[in-house]
Amino acid sequence: MVTTPIVAALFRELAARGFGGSEATVRLYVTDHREALDRAFLLPLRPVAPSISRLLMSRPDHLPEDQRVFVKELLQRCPELHTTHQLIRAFATVFDKRRPAQLDDWIRRARTCGNPQLRIFAAGLLDLVAHSRRTPPRDVSESPWAINAHEILV
Repeated sequence: MVTTPIVAALFRELAARGFGGSEATVRLYVTDHREALDRAFLLPLRPVAPSISRLLMSRPDHLPEDQRVFVKELLQRCPELHTTHQLIRAFATVFDKRRPAQLDDWIRRARTCGNPQLRIFAAGLLDLVAHSRRTPPRDVSESPWAINAHEILV
């Protein structure tokens, strides 16, 4: 039977560590246990940042069970991410449910959280809210988005 380069490399490594058997013994072991070894050495897929961001910004009830469990475990392991997730969900509620009264509290919480990007966003949003409350847009043709934001913010 032909020895594969992987078996030969494994044999050399084992021999260097004191293994007294032959290369044939290693080959037989690998052949007999190939399926179990493949399963043991498969690394779980690690989600990449964009997919984690999507999961965190999705409504939990819109996620399949395995993704909800993943998000829950992730948030338990990282308190900073848990805080950021709570703020993301609260921000979505302010705008989805049109609850402008909660926006000032959200800005206050975001400006004191440990996430520098959220603090910067909250400071900019605070400026936008202050400007919107002082000077409403003149007409819809000027900026439909500004009209909608003004209605929500004021």
